[in-house]
Amino acid sequence: MLNKKYLSQQNAIASYSSVDVLDGVGYINFYPCAFKLSGSTTYGVAQSTGLASGKVVQKIVGAAPTPTTINYDLVFNKPQSIKGKLLLSYSLGIGIGNGGAGTQVFTIAKIYKVSSATTQLGATITNAALITNAGDKSMTAMNSFDLSDQVYIFKAGDILRVQIYLAGGGGSTTTYGYGQDPAATADAADAAASPAELQCITSGYTTRMTIAVPFILDL
Repeated sequence: MLNKKYLSQQNAIASYSSVDVLDGVGYINFYPCAFKLSGSTTYGVAQSTGLASGKVVQKIVGAAPTPTTINYDLVFNKPQSIKGKLLLSYSLGIGIGNGGAGTQVFTIAKIYKVSSATTQLGATITNAALITNAGDKSMTAMNSFDLSDQVYIFKAGDILRVQIYLAGGGGSTTTYGYGQDPAATADAADAAASPAELQCITSGYTTRMTIAVPFILDL
């Protein structure tokens, strides 16, 4: 048997959800969700659609409900570089209650890099759904954040943060919300919640939120 003088190791194969060769980026999809920990709820990001969120839809209720701001943090465990269009898609909607025509829900989405400082990446994007009749309860928000102005380098331990602000205005029992479930579980009314929550992501719309991150390809 001949001795091998040189040994080589195969290059690791990265798995991308989609690839844009012209821009030199590969997209990997991540899925914001809620985690239940010892009775409290925390928020983060999963990489599998096989995981169900601890809270399928983020909801607020009332005529003038207190807005809520949620941070979904993706923590990098090794250095990575991103550049291009970061995509964020989710459904938002309203459980009519006694809201009727003119009821509105809106979200404000922002992307941040959290390192030694917190820096907003790209523009602030507002999505709004105005209810004109009892049948118009949900919509899909597809947001594109332009991060093509430079290469954004994330060190191990740095965070890519998706921040979503939720607000609405309507009737005293109206529910407002957006989906945050990797497994795309159907939204359901929850009469046991306080205050009671109605369904606001209707059939035909998904409760799955997706972040498509443009990683620079190592070609």
